[in-house]
Amino acid sequence: MPETIDHNSTGARKPGRPRYVKTEHDQKIVTMFAQAGLPHDKIAFMVGIGLKTLKRYYRDDLKRGHIEQVTHALTKVREAANNGEPWAIKWILAVFAGMSEQTLVRQQVQQLGKDGNPIDPPAGNTYIIKEDERKLIEKKLDDEV
Repeated sequence: MPETIDHNSTGARKPGRPRYVKTEHDQKIVTMFAQAGLPHDKIAFMVGIGLKTLKRYYRDDLKRGHIEQVTHALTKVREAANNGEPWAIKWILAVFAGMSEQTLVRQQVQQLGKDGNPIDPPAGNTYIIKEDERKLIEKKLDDEV
């Protein structure tokens, strides 16, 4: 935003609050709080500036902090899925493969025999997915990280 100039004989800025100067210390604070998921108005308060000033000077830091926060969470979900956690597997299938809980149940029902018992019962609390679906999910997860 261009500086507002008072058209008096000296050409000095109009009186008012001095222009904010971005510092490395404030940048670290903004990034750290953005990584923690703190709302922007709270981050601005902690730095001692207004919300508009925060967004003006720290837009990239806010985005970077948010991306790092989401990446960390996705990494934990992926680790849980790799360890066979059913909730993580369901979440990954729902988000990345567009599969809902109903789709998963439908697939399980399709694997039942005429008597209602599983044709080939899976070990433990696992979900059976096709090899190409698994590869697609892994590729999408790798692309996200």
